[in-house]
Amino acid sequence: MEASFCPTVVRGSELYGHALLSRFPPGGGPHRRPPGRSQIAAFEPRGALLARVAVGATTFHVLNTHFGLRRFERAAQVSDLLGAQWLGAVALNEPLIVCGDFNMVPGSVPYRALAARLHDVQLRVSNFRR
Repeated sequence: MEASFCPTVVRGSELYGHALLSRFPPGGGPHRRPPGRSQIAAFEPRGALLARVAVGATTFHVLNTHFGLRRFERAAQVSDLLGAQWLGAVALNEPLIVCGDFNMVPGSVPYRALAARLHDVQLRVSNFRR
């Protein structure tokens, strides 16, 4: 497996963050913290990892993230991730997978902003229950 890693917390020699493991080598992408964390220093740092994974002739973009617990954090993080340096740089016809811990419910303002750009695949599964 190949790995790509984006640390968001450093405690001594220990690093915590986001990782992507793939049998296909992931290419680099932006690795940084979305906004929101700096507004209140006591909150846990959040981050995101955007990588490209080539499978044959097809390149997939994969974004892994962990959104904050507060409404204003999630709104800022979604706004940043939809911007030109992140998902805005991925053409609408290119394969894109967004995964992680979103800490939000369907119908919330950040969810609706993401759903305007992405498809919520769980809604396409027959007999899906929330």
